[in-house]
Amino acid sequence: MALILKDLNRNAYPVETVTNHIVRMNDEGMLTFNVIENDQTKDFINDISKMWRVENVTGEAESQAYIVVIAKRKALKDKQVVEVTAKEAQFDYLTTQRVYENVTGSRTAVDFLNLVFDDTPYSYVMLDSAPAIEWENAGDGQTKFDMFLKWLKRNNFEFQYEATSKTFKLGEHISRRPAYYISKRLNANDISFEEDATSFYTYVRGFGDYEGEDNMHEANLIREYPKDAKSPMIELFGIREAEPVTDGRITDEKTMDARLKKVVEESLSLSVELDFVTLGKNYPFAQPEIGDEIPVIDETIDFNRVLRIQEIKTTRDAHHKVIKQSIVVGDPKRETRYKRSQAGTISDMKELIAGRSNIRESVLPSAIKEATKMLQDTSSELSFSEQGIMAVDKDNPNYVTLLNSSGLGVSKDSGQTFHNAITRGQINASLITTGSMNADYIRSGTLDANLVEVVGGEGDKYVSIVNDELRLNGTFTRMWRGDTTTYNIFTSMKNGYLRFRNNDLDRSLYFSEFGISTYVDQTGEYVDAPGNSSGTIAWWDKTYSPAGSNGITINSYGGVAALTSNKNRVMVQAGGSVNLESTHSNVYIRPDISQLGQNTFSFNIANNRQYKDGYIMFGDHDNNAYASGVRFSRAYARLEIVDTNYSTGGDTTIEAGYGSFNTVTRRSGNSYVNIAHPDVFKVGADDNGDRVASGTIYNRTYSNDANVYVTSYGTLGRATSASKYKLSIENQHDTPELQYRHSSKLLDLDVKSWFDKSESEITAKECETGKQCSEDKFKLQRHVGLIAEEVESAGLSEHVTYGADGEVEGIEYGRLWIHLIPIIKDQQKRIKQLEATINGK
Repeated sequence: MALILKDLNRNAYPVETVTNHIVRMNDEGMLTFNVIENDQTKDFINDISKMWRVENVTGEAESQAYIVVIAKRKALKDKQVVEVTAKEAQFDYLTTQRVYENVTGSRTAVDFLNLVFDDTPYSYVMLDSAPAIEWENAGDGQTKFDMFLKWLKRNNFEFQYEATSKTFKLGEHISRRPAYYISKRLNANDISFEEDATSFYTYVRGFGDYEGEDNMHEANLIREYPKDAKSPMIELFGIREAEPVTDGRITDEKTMDARLKKVVEESLSLSVELDFVTLGKNYPFAQPEIGDEIPVIDETIDFNRVLRIQEIKTTRDAHHKVIKQSIVVGDPKRETRYKRSQAGTISDMKELIAGRSNIRESVLPSAIKEATKMLQDTSSELSFSEQGIMAVDKDNPNYVTLLNSSGLGVSKDSGQTFHNAITRGQINASLITTGSMNADYIRSGTLDANLVEVVGGEGDKYVSIVNDELRLNGTFTRMWRGDTTTYNIFTSMKNGYLRFRNNDLDRSLYFSEFGISTYVDQTGEYVDAPGNSSGTIAWWDKTYSPAGSNGITINSYGGVAALTSNKNRVMVQAGGSVNLESTHSNVYIRPDISQLGQNTFSFNIANNRQYKDGYIMFGDHDNNAYASGVRFSRAYARLEIVDTNYSTGGDTTIEAGYGSFNTVTRRSGNSYVNIAHPDVFKVGADDNGDRVASGTIYNRTYSNDANVYVTSYGTLGRATSASKYKLSIENQHDTPELQYRHSSKLLDLDVKSWFDKSESEITAKECETGKQCSEDKFKLQRHVGLIAEEVESAGLSEHVTYGADGEVEGIEYGRLWIHLIPIIKDQQKRIKQLEATINGK
């Protein structure tokens, strides 16, 4: 049957043409062929385009399909020719699917490969175990095929694809030892040899046993190969240093030495390319496969070595017959090595051991389906001999099944070895897929919990290991703080959490290096409904440290975080500050819980004031009846005492033994500051202006002279006359005559009367407004006395008082009378003289 092309609607078109197929180890296979315009192709040749499907390249039973990626058109005389390049379908699919998840951290092989193969038509089988690897920013939109190749490279794994079951087989070394060899003299033409020294090294150093990824300078293990940099290769070629081996996990000298030796010994690579044409005549069942280990012999150049097949180029005619086949054996990275030497290398990240991935679905139905398809699609040729019944795959004679009285064996190397066999007393198999297995003893190997569930126990009490989770489950009766309860619970270890779960109460507790929490579920999602969580104790928390230091935080999302002691104290002590903070409510301090509701200090913020003043209130919190409190102004440097209604004034009282103040002012809305009582002493203002008054002073009377003096600056003082309060006492004038002459000026003054200006203005204002303007009640009347300006003009200015501005203010009436003394003395003297004259003396 001819080659089949299928368009996007799955319409099939036969094409008879020569095909060229190239397949390489650990790489994608490519198919090329030409479609020439003729009677067979003229109806669809113009429609051939990318994404068309190619099938039946090797024959009708083939399961491998290809996807057209290049369709190049050109003219050949009067005919159209389409040069088609197609990629194997599995690789085209994986290169057009991407992983958008960010893969950072340790991932097991199964976990990582599941990201590649989940939700695809393909599966994989691990023939060898692989360690977990530390990844950094893998994924992020990379193609699944790129991620697959990176995983292979970092694990030094190979793959083999089986189209029938759509399965990738993965292993460290996938190969056969077929029963044939390559000889230029017998079965191969044009053998050519190539030595690649683009990455040839004679010396390498290794650094191991250190923490972190890039800390090679802190390595506790440092080795070199060869020792002391001496070897025949170094003598011949000199020191050619390879990139150092840096792996902190390597702590053993022998392990490091083996790694270093491999780097040097494998740096000089050999490849052999030959034309594989006559092998089938000598070995009718032999077919080359990628990875085959075969002897290669060329007597003309004295070459005899076992090499692996790295590349196969096959040309088939229009009837699928192989007309040319060449293989490359030797270095698997001959082509990529040169490219790497040009572009430079990027060192791999270090590998760490970690947990596994989620449990996969049952493998049995898929395995049954794949086995059924493989058996039904295979065409076999049966032969009978003394060895038994032998079935040979017509499409690949390397696949042989032998049945005899000793057992059943399956071979991939024409019957030379049977790696999968059932014989007397044992089964040898690379992979066994089964629904269940009973065993008395499992001796060795790795039990992959991603594919196996381990269960122990009876009834509802059991222990299980499923995927990467260890779980203990059961219904138990337990005692907690004096209460005995029975609940269904389980304990699990998964994703770095130790989880304690109560299924009946629908609640969990998680332990991890982060802390202890009821917030987070097993996958890291937050349970933030107030009724569904209790809180956390978080380690390594820098939230409350201005310096960014690691701390411990106790937190509850929807409930109350309480720290209690029934019989003793609770201490809060810190080398730095102790902070009490509330994000949305008050802060309460209750000194005596036995009197709860009566002994509550509340620290809160006013919601109805512009600047959100702060309060400390004390009283009955339960009934919202605080007796008193203190208000701290946020806008001003002010402290206020408030009553139960958060108001100042009223019955609020401050009592203290001593107090120091810069200024005492009257409260807004009040006229006076009252000291002791309004009648005792008050300072304030009435409608006429500022006022100081004391009914107590007025009512307390004495017979002494008035001795209170008010200076021009408003200073009150006591007037005194004792000599102990005076300095430099002397007569005002030197002689009695001069004193008399000065004092006589008093007689030049006239007694005057007047209305007080302030009293007159207050009276006029009260008459105008019809209300009392001054709290001083008086009757408007004339006053009698002297005028200060006239006293000054008379020459007695020493008895005139002046204001701070130098203007005349008043008269010292209490001292003005002293000028009568010289006058009276002079009059007394005159009287005595007159009496003497009258009396004749």
